[in-house]
Amino acid sequence: MLTEEERRERERARKRLWRAKNREHLRECGRRDYQKNREKMLERGKRYRLNLTPEQKERKKERDRNWQRKFYIENRKAILEKKRGRKQSKEYAREYWLKNRERLLKKKKEHRHNHLEQYQAQDAVKSAVASGKLKRPDRCGKCGRKSRIEAHHYKGYDRKYWLNVRWLCRSCHRIEDAMNGYLIIQIMNVLSVKS
Repeated sequence: MLTEEERRERERARKRLWRAKNREHLRECGRRDYQKNREKMLERGKRYRLNLTPEQKERKKERDRNWQRKFYIENRKAILEKKRGRKQSKEYAREYWLKNRERLLKKKKEHRHNHLEQYQAQDAVKSAVASGKLKRPDRCGKCGRKSRIEAHHYKGYDRKYWLNVRWLCRSCHRIEDAMNGYLIIQIMNVLSVKS
């Protein structure tokens, strides 16, 4: 006759074995569940993080650090391979630049000439930020995400609107440009140049 503790241990071992065999199935179910309940999960995560005490936050940091160490140790070879691949791609980009320098500089110059008012507006914003007239925030004005923030010229690139900008993250900026038809105009310009 098995004791209660032995029965529990056997049950845990059986579940571990089942999980190991059905890892892909479990991942797919998890992805599906996340996609279905994404908003709820994000909201629950925010509430959880806001209600943590300082001790709980410290314990969570330590748990995360331990998980990262363990993940790195288990996947060290793949991570180093990926880094090597990045290094090789940087070297390739450098070689490509050196081989095709004149052509790339000419292309860059043509692009600047064809989109002069956009470049002038961007330069005006850079100067205003450097002089202190404009202040670049650290969060997106639309989604509130903390990332690299870009200036979106929502009124256009006319001289009188050069400093009328909304500060957006890269993804929100792309969406705004697409909604304003800027990307469509850009694609049409490229197609007209090619034909």
